[in-house]
Amino acid sequence: VSVKRILHGALLNSGQTCVRPDFFLVNEEIADAFLKELKTQIINFYGKDAQKSEWYGRIINDNSFKRVMNLVEGSRDKLYYGGNSDASDKYIE
Repeated sequence: VSVKRILHGALLNSGQTCVRPDFFLVNEEIADAFLKELKTQIINFYGKDAQKSEWYGRIINDNSFKRVMNLVEGSRDKLYYGGNSDASDKYIE
């Protein structure tokens, strides 16, 4: 239930809210279970292919897409889930 509520706050309005959680502090004892549930709830919310979801927001323009993808590429070793992209659709998972 906690993960579902956290995600609601994080993903509301495509994450464009002032009170959106930017990071999660999780006890190491439950970190793996938290991440697994986080992934499960994201899939429940957007479906197995988030790019096809009408609820999944897009990046506003090509320059912003490139900027965000540079951040993703520079942090790929830290990603647990996501990171796929489609420049033609301005989609970043």
